[in-house]
Amino acid sequence: MKLLKQIKQQLTKGLDRESVGLHFTQVRELESVILRFYKSQEEYWYVDMPEWEGSIDALEMVRGADDMLDELSNHTGRDVYLQIATSAFDDCERLIKIQDDIVGGGAYYGYASTYEPKIIWLCSVSDWYFGYHPENIYFKSTSSKI
Repeated sequence: MKLLKQIKQQLTKGLDRESVGLHFTQVRELESVILRFYKSQEEYWYVDMPEWEGSIDALEMVRGADDMLDELSNHTGRDVYLQIATSAFDDCERLIKIQDDIVGGGAYYGYASTYEPKIIWLCSVSDWYFGYHPENIYFKSTSSKI
């Protein structure tokens, strides 16, 4: 319960526009990228990341990230395109880092949901992608890849 209280406090602080340093090997600071998430025939969510040279299993969205994508797709299983950045942009939502997962190599993030704050886990692929696990990840659902 204490953790949910901390998340609620963080979510009500509002969005700040501080930059957090270099990120995304393919873009400059303050820019965003569009990532595609898709659901497999086996009903598992994955991020489409062609530059990833590791196992496809590492790209699977688990531990709450899959539930978040279900919500964003309105439970249709259709592809979800997210504009993502480490700095706030117009009409974005925010994932707030709660803590690093030393054992699993990822990090836990909280976000506002319709009825209550939710927690997701992002694996070390996000650390590889950003170069670190950002304190905030800003996102917005878009209709397709721009």
